[in-house]
Amino acid sequence: MIILNITLNIMIFNKLIFLHIPKTAGSSIRNTLKEKFKVIYEGTHDDYIKIGLNEKDKVKNLDINLISFNKHLPFDTIKKVNNYEEKKIFTFVRNPFSRTVSLYFECLRDKQHHIIGINPKTTFEFFLEKISKKNHWFTMPMINWIGKDNLNKLNYIGKIETIDSDLKNINKKFKIFIPFKYHNFNNSIGKKYNPPNYLEFYKNEKNIEKVQDIFKEDFENFSYDFENFKKFENKKIKKTFIIYNLIKRKIFNLLNK
Repeated sequence: MIILNITLNIMIFNKLIFLHIPKTAGSSIRNTLKEKFKVIYEGTHDDYIKIGLNEKDKVKNLDINLISFNKHLPFDTIKKVNNYEEKKIFTFVRNPFSRTVSLYFECLRDKQHHIIGINPKTTFEFFLEKISKKNHWFTMPMINWIGKDNLNKLNYIGKIETIDSDLKNINKKFKIFIPFKYHNFNNSIGKKYNPPNYLEFYKNEKNIEKVQDIFKEDFENFSYDFENFKKFENKKIKKTFIIYNLIKRKIFNLLNK
């Protein structure tokens, strides 16, 4: 048997399960949950064995080995954990137009994703071409992380665009009463791998069509489109809105230390 040399973060706690889809604010949510709840499966090699998985298993409906995954696992794999259905399960999704840009910069930054045939100088257009032709665990559609037949098994599906209200709803619905601490996901002054205006990447209409084609089922299942992406981005880049949210979240995190 091959010994895993990566850490698979299966965020299964004693009272709930968080399905972490890449580039949907999951790291901050995961870290906050770990402060309050006991982690049952975090992805050590022993945990992997306990679940009864084989690293050569294929993800359902995808030609991707489980061993390829790093710090995330799809819901069909989590379902193999005993009594998983007894726990509250939630996840977050994001407009595919926004998520694709975020995926692009993360894949440029992190060399593990260069396996798809990109490098730090890869253009957005070339990136779209690559992910449209090659199954890669990190860039696969959100619906593949959940599974269409699993949508009704989740207790809550939040959206990054409404993360403030959704986290409050999760607290209330699950009665967990935990102050979530998170960074400034929706508003950015901008830096190398996080430009402030994602609309710039869609001046070329072919990019819009390509993303719509690659993530067609995400648009259909989570009620996203280019218009609500454009509206959100235009609101996001307004300086007053950026400053307001920065101050609001700093105060929120300060009060909940």
